[in-house]
Amino acid sequence: MNNNFQKQSVQALRRHLSAQSKHDASLEAAIQTQMQSPSNLVKDVAAECGLTLSNFLSHDRLELYYDIFRANHSVGYIAKGWKDPGFRIGDAINIMRGEEEVAYKAHSHEIMRFCATNGIVISIDETTEAMDLQLEGLIYTEGFNRHTFLKTLETVIECVEKAKGFIPRVV
Repeated sequence: MNNNFQKQSVQALRRHLSAQSKHDASLEAAIQTQMQSPSNLVKDVAAECGLTLSNFLSHDRLELYYDIFRANHSVGYIAKGWKDPGFRIGDAINIMRGEEEVAYKAHSHEIMRFCATNGIVISIDETTEAMDLQLEGLIYTEGFNRHTFLKTLETVIECVEKAKGFIPRVV
């Protein structure tokens, strides 16, 4: 009976050490991600997702900015300010004054509600000629990975398409 007890104890210890090893490996991967520069992290995750980044920009207010492309089509941007806790994934819509503006304003509450319900914020910059809508989702640096990046990007794309669906393009 003592021998059986020892075998069970050894097996339990092996299971514990195996689980601990898996936990340690996950922890090590998370630590490596945190130690990676934000720009390299974004480049690595974008490559994993089959996306292309271009037009890198960095200055006193922005740590990084990239345009995001999928199959040579622009699908938005990713940006991070020096003091931001994470990454902004977004896209912009330019709405000219006149027919486009009237159409947008007629549906602005529906568009804003749809985007807000999906975690996407809209900010508006207005000039005398146009309105620029910025649609953005945020991913904290600690949670930035392939899954969160793709999900946020797809949600931004969905919100942009929804908004553009209400805005006739004057030719």
